[in-house]
Amino acid sequence: MNEGLPSPGAPSPSGPRRAAAYLRRLLTEPGPYRRRWQQHALRLRGTRINQAAVAHVLARRLWEAGERDEEHADLPRELKDRVARALRGEVLSPATLRLFIEAFDFTDTEAARLWQLLSGPDADTPREAARGRLARTLLWNETLWLGPDGAPREHRMIHVLQSLVDGLDSEIWVVDAAAQQVEVVHGGRLVELASTAAQECRATIEFDHPLGSGETLLLECVARFASGLDRPVEFRRRVDERVENLEMRVHFHPDRLPRHVWWVVTGAGMSSHPETVLLDADHAVYRRLARLEHATAGFRWQW
Repeated sequence: MNEGLPSPGAPSPSGPRRAAAYLRRLLTEPGPYRRRWQQHALRLRGTRINQAAVAHVLARRLWEAGERDEEHADLPRELKDRVARALRGEVLSPATLRLFIEAFDFTDTEAARLWQLLSGPDADTPREAARGRLARTLLWNETLWLGPDGAPREHRMIHVLQSLVDGLDSEIWVVDAAAQQVEVVHGGRLVELASTAAQECRATIEFDHPLGSGETLLLECVARFASGLDRPVEFRRRVDERVENLEMRVHFHPDRLPRHVWWVVTGAGMSSHPETVLLDADHAVYRRLARLEHATAGFRWQW
């Protein structure tokens, strides 16, 4: 499940209304999100969203994250107006959308869709296209699952991109190890899978339809691996063009846990000191960056 996505930039003029409509749908449909706010509702009126109950869910997230003092008992009441304006699409800032995503623990795909709806063509698009860029990355999310032998089992990628030109119809996803299979879950189809001498795999993905300038696309792909691969000691992503909202996650198998894990960012005249990262309750590590350009970021670990 999602751990909260950073903002992909200022919303487009119609973005809050589009994102609010999808947000209302997620909170109204039967399921875990609706049950999460219903447990705080004093009374229910059909499928109508109880804004006070939703505000209580957001307040609980802020309390648990240590962003507000738990003695601040009036917090749900103070958030109610913010919730009402957000659900109506009147004022839905990136910070408020991030709070909804984290509080309700939306899936990566649902969160990416919300960011996609909130963000739209902006003033930077013509300038970026003039510099030769074909697309902007609004979100790049990668997750690696390791098996009980420490070898890779599955690698999932979610890419929300915005075309800067008319007719953009494909992209290449570089997987860090030789993949046995690549499945395009959403947004296109696989047309070629080729291994390289650098122990990488290049998957060429053709979009469902050519994108117009300013059009956004959510692309989701999964790579699965054969047994017998070497145990990796790192999971990194090299970025040449600017990427907004880079997320990296590694899930370790409980039977093969690392001794130490570090988060490292290098390149473009910068070099961060390795940051020690602790595994969470699901034996995973996670980090996100608001943006990255001409650099490499990722995890390194010791078995």
